[in-house]
Amino acid sequence: MKPKAQEYRLNKPEVVYYHLLSAACRDLQVDQNTTNLVLGLARARDWKALIRFAKNVSSQMYGDSSEHFRWAQLSSLIVKVPFPGVGKNVLRDAAWTKFLQAEHSCKRTNQRFLALERATTLGAKRFPAAMYQRLLRARELILRVLGEKPDLSQVYELARFGPGSTVDLGGDATHLLRKVDALTVVPSAAPYAVGLLWSHAQLREQFCDTRGGVHCLDPEKFRVEVLRRLNYCDYNKIAFVPKNAETDRTIGAEGAVTGLIQLGFGNLIAQLLKTVARIDLTDQTRNQALARAGSQGGHDPIVTIDLKGASDSLARLVVKFFLPGRWHDALAACRSPEYLCKVKGVRARYEKFTSMGMASASRSKL
Repeated sequence: MKPKAQEYRLNKPEVVYYHLLSAACRDLQVDQNTTNLVLGLARARDWKALIRFAKNVSSQMYGDSSEHFRWAQLSSLIVKVPFPGVGKNVLRDAAWTKFLQAEHSCKRTNQRFLALERATTLGAKRFPAAMYQRLLRARELILRVLGEKPDLSQVYELARFGPGSTVDLGGDATHLLRKVDALTVVPSAAPYAVGLLWSHAQLREQFCDTRGGVHCLDPEKFRVEVLRRLNYCDYNKIAFVPKNAETDRTIGAEGAVTGLIQLGFGNLIAQLLKTVARIDLTDQTRNQALARAGSQGGHDPIVTIDLKGASDSLARLVVKFFLPGRWHDALAACRSPEYLCKVKGVRARYEKFTSMGMASASRSKL
């Protein structure tokens, strides 16, 4: 009977988690008082107090990197757990609140850059000269890396379907065949969709007339057929995915073809960063070496930062100001101008340029 009772207890997530916390405290060499506190809160199922403890631990200062590592590991083991008793609506509401706050912040930023644009046009000195010179310098550097305009042939060559859900596909239906069949795209990106589908022989054949095994490669007929079969959608769909014990994360699911084009632009930006700016997004060796150097301290140590809500902070007019004109026009044409959140019954225009889930978002942030 005892083995069965013990097996039953260990099948409960709360019990398993208690033993996991106990083992972590032991392996991380957490002092006895803190261990008793953590395990006591876990035993009492006081998850809110346990989360408060973890957040307090993560914000403290530590003497060296090894001490910080130990406490950071313990904190992550707590805040990343979906504790029982916290309903989905609570986590979604928290994520939705953050989403709306980010939209409001981007709206204010758009107003500032609109004022900057008007002040520059009118020759008014409403902004500090030093600040404006730094903005211009940043714009020059971006131009040096990206060039005047994107090479669309490279965009089409580097395009691929992503693995995630789309505005009209989810769950088990996110495989390649369904995405090719869906053909959902934002209307302003239709010309890019035509160019991309024409550039890939396997995709091109799906839209060409065939007689006796011979495909008709008439570009105009192809264009008309693609435009006829595309499914147009000028919004992306806000979905909620797990993040931590206090909130979900919002993502914007794009149309299948919209995401395909966005990945082409994103991969081209990554390629230009590597070849021109010597920044390889696939190689973290340099970052690792700098992080190690920073952890060793010294008189003026290197530090790392983690930008909170970076993807949600990229306002539309910020991108317009910094990007070369033809780059901005192309990327703007391939983004969803609006979002739809079915859970909240809201459809509205984006204040941000990219949403979490937009395929070129991480590249645009750089």
